[in-house]
Amino acid sequence: MGLDWHSGTLNKFADEDVVGAIIKADAGTVLKSKGQTSGVFMLPLGSVAGERIASQESRARNQAAHQSHEDGPYLYAIIRPGPKSTSMAVNLGLAAARSFVACLIIALLLSWTMRLDYVQRVFFCAIAGLFAGLVSDVPMLIWFEAPLRHTIINLANHLCEWFLAGLVIAAFVPGREVWERFR
Repeated sequence: MGLDWHSGTLNKFADEDVVGAIIKADAGTVLKSKGQTSGVFMLPLGSVAGERIASQESRARNQAAHQSHEDGPYLYAIIRPGPKSTSMAVNLGLAAARSFVACLIIALLLSWTMRLDYVQRVFFCAIAGLFAGLVSDVPMLIWFEAPLRHTIINLANHLCEWFLAGLVIAAFVPGREVWERFR
């Protein structure tokens, strides 16, 4: 958040109030019928996931959905149409807890690489961050048309986060120094 890289990749609807009202009404009805307060929506959704394309009617519906996808608009969104109290302090606490658990996992993986020196351990962590981006952000580019610039910035975020975390983690997780003592 401090680098503010993402602000240039996020867009605002020209008439946010109108679009918001339509989304709130339509998504609210769908979610209420399912007893949910938020959900993932796609436009166009097309055929129901897992539906067999056996009948001529379902094949035609699938073809129409494919054409609609190509023609646009296309939307993949997480929608919460109703009110919800949010707390920056709670969100920051949850984010810190996520980071702590992730650091423990990286430290565990790093502890299995005893022959690395400090710099190599730092780069091990940075590469783990790159891996995290490849498995979490690139699929959004491939499957949900996330913009390339947005994806690259997310990859850079992961790389920077885990490089900086690696500077600390590598100082606490023993490596080559311990291995040399056992020789």
